[in-house]
Amino acid sequence: MVDLYGGDIEPAMRVDQLTDSRLVSRKLADSRRILVEASAYLQRAGAPSHPRELHQHPCLLFAYTGLRQNRWTLKHRVRGGRTEVVEVVGDLRSDNGDALRAWSVAGMGISLRETWDVADELRSGALVRVLPEWAEPATPIQAVRVQRDPVPRRIGAFVDFLAEQWREAPWDAGQ
Repeated sequence: MVDLYGGDIEPAMRVDQLTDSRLVSRKLADSRRILVEASAYLQRAGAPSHPRELHQHPCLLFAYTGLRQNRWTLKHRVRGGRTEVVEVVGDLRSDNGDALRAWSVAGMGISLRETWDVADELRSGALVRVLPEWAEPATPIQAVRVQRDPVPRRIGAFVDFLAEQWREAPWDAGQ
């Protein structure tokens, strides 16, 4: 996470609800997190048929000091679908999305990954969706910046470009 007030970065991207009301934000797209695993893992261990069965599988966890995401909130995709909060277990955890994606592809367990991060692996078949009717509720991908006037034209043009390119979330095509 970059300190926008003390740094020279503008704009920054945030994937979550904005907690600092002093920042100016523009939503660019939604980030969806889905359950994935490698075909090899699926053949070896099978797939859960309900989120409550995830505790029977090794899960690959995103974690860093002070945060361990071992509680996953999954919502059924049917309109007005129910929500399940499940505790998951796993010995492999990282604060690096590249490592989690690599472990997933290597068949080391089930992972809750952003569709923009695993789109290529899903298209190639290196990863498959687990419980495809379930996903974490979407969070916004936002361009954020410190409130300064006037906004440099290059910043506005860049954010406009991203908003246009990501309007349809190209990484979700075919998902």
